[in-house]
Amino acid sequence: MGITVGFQAKRQQHNVSIEDVQRLVGSINERFDRGVFVTTGAYSQSARNWMEEATRPIVILDGEQFAQQLIDLELGVQHIPVVERVIDESFFSGLPDD
Repeated sequence: MGITVGFQAKRQQHNVSIEDVQRLVGSINERFDRGVFVTTGAYSQSARNWMEEATRPIVILDGEQFAQQLIDLELGVQHIPVVERVIDESFFSGLPDD
């Protein structure tokens, strides 16, 4: 496809700051066509607001969005069937009431 992508991933529990996102955008200006920023945490509101105004094509994924993407693409996911067991009332209705 000929598209170069700059990628950054952060494993953290606190919010990714606007400065972190701005650094990625600054680094992709010359070398990459677009950027992807993934975090296991979340993005600060200021970072989200700034991304809405950014002119460079950047995709940001927080921990929940990233997990959902993995599930949707079936990457690192196992399908485990669930067996549901319920009481069969008809079995007990035929027993004597002693």
